[in-house]
Amino acid sequence: MSEGNAVGLWSLSKASIRDGSNQEIVQSAEAVFEEGFLKGSFKFKEEVDTINYRIEGQFSEGGFFDGTWFLTYDFEGQRYEEERIYDEGILIEVFNVIVGKPEPVYNIRYRDAESKLKAVRAGADTINFKLSDETFDPFFDDGYRRTMNEEKAQRMALPIIERSLDAFFNENRPYFSLPGINQFSGGFTRRFEYVYPPEDAKKTVEIGQRLVDLEILYDSLKNDRVFRINKERTDSMAFAYAYMNWLSLRLDQIRRYIDLETVDAFRFEDRYSYYNKGLPGFIRFDTIKYTFEDSRRAVSLDMGVSVNSGVDFVSQLDHYKDSLVSYSLKVNAFVSRELDAIRMETLTADLQDQMIQYVDSADLLYLPFKNQEIRRERSGLGLISRDRSIRSEIGQSLHDYFLTERRRRLINEYSRLESDYQKQQKANELIQMMQVLIEVHPFVARIDAMPNNLDEAFTRYSYNPFLEGQDMESRIKRRIYQRGVEQLLSHLLEELRSERDITKVKDKIAFLIRYEIRMLEIAEMSDEETEDLERKLRRTDKVSEIINYLEIPKGKEKDEL
Repeated sequence: MSEGNAVGLWSLSKASIRDGSNQEIVQSAEAVFEEGFLKGSFKFKEEVDTINYRIEGQFSEGGFFDGTWFLTYDFEGQRYEEERIYDEGILIEVFNVIVGKPEPVYNIRYRDAESKLKAVRAGADTINFKLSDETFDPFFDDGYRRTMNEEKAQRMALPIIERSLDAFFNENRPYFSLPGINQFSGGFTRRFEYVYPPEDAKKTVEIGQRLVDLEILYDSLKNDRVFRINKERTDSMAFAYAYMNWLSLRLDQIRRYIDLETVDAFRFEDRYSYYNKGLPGFIRFDTIKYTFEDSRRAVSLDMGVSVNSGVDFVSQLDHYKDSLVSYSLKVNAFVSRELDAIRMETLTADLQDQMIQYVDSADLLYLPFKNQEIRRERSGLGLISRDRSIRSEIGQSLHDYFLTERRRRLINEYSRLESDYQKQQKANELIQMMQVLIEVHPFVARIDAMPNNLDEAFTRYSYNPFLEGQDMESRIKRRIYQRGVEQLLSHLLEELRSERDITKVKDKIAFLIRYEIRMLEIAEMSDEETEDLERKLRRTDKVSEIINYLEIPKGKEKDEL
């Protein structure tokens, strides 16, 4: 050490210990330091259990990876040999092969980085980059995406390289606890720092401002209730509605790219490399697909330009934006004329508003049931296995049919009707369906909780002499539970999920509520009180007989929740 800094050759080792003495070296490392910075040769080896790592290389005067590095390591059951070539922290080449196989896994030459490095050293005055004075971790990045081989080739051995450096740099190492010891430094890569044309920044701001205008236009049309109701009125209206959805997608995509440009995200990443294939989906001839009168249709749009490379990315995006604005203004003008004509039909305007209000209210209630995730769980007793959803399965089934499929059909039928009387009938049918969905919504969560509630009700806990602090679980009234919960409840829930008559949905939910109340009563009865019921259920597996034997109370003539 010299004034708290590591100096000279450092050698570290770990050994396995048995009976108080060293048995074998499981990890060893050597590094050369100058004033606390890595410099010169570096070695690392670790062999323990399934771990087998070997690394040899060197660092430059500034502590950067430099020259040729050799690595041997095991990965997913295969032995890999890898050679890396660095030039003052800039990665030039990665050659990676599985031992025993002739073809390399990766044979990557970072020619773009190599040519940039030569240009910097030659003092070229036409380039838009320089070598940054900042230092970076062992991963060399020049704007690579995770799907690019230039990135994937590095990442396989990256954890091993970081592990080798950690052998010296980990703050928990014993020598760092000594007073006056400074943290070691080194093991860096370098990156190019980029400066892009000033006109690109100006164009980016202008594109962002124009996007705001398009977003306002989109919001005004997409949130227009009359447009939503009448989107199936004509082929042109159906296309216009599909166009607005497509426009929303494109606006979101452009916004993400504009955000990257305006937050200096490409200071150390080559934008040209990042956008080497342009923007996915931003092609010259795009297609809007939509459905009208149950047939699939498509309209091709000529955007005038495709954003297919990073060389002139901002200029291409600017031209694409112009085409987007032009088409959007034409669609807006057409839709506005159509909507003005539709609004003249004042006899049905109030009813349309009422319909939308009910649909929006039901949508708001059942929104959490969209895109549900399902996971498998076992009950505590291990006697049953059921799907338990993070969000409601019953709510999902009600949403998928009544709020999606059935609602879409009713609205499509409604938009094609001409007679006010027929429209009112169809609207009332839709409103009645929404009313029932709103009414039963508070009970959906209760139904989803029934399996757990009944499972708990038919479980008893007693002291476990073998595992302190953990009670023993046991099932009570096994035959009643088997027939009344496992069999009957599954049947009732499946019936509810598959019901397509909204009025029967309400009746089935009311029956499930009465069923749960009755089953909880039975769970609290003494064994003597349920002995006869157990005997009856042992002789049948018919749903109708199980319901009869359980004596579930009948509802009123018209069930009310």
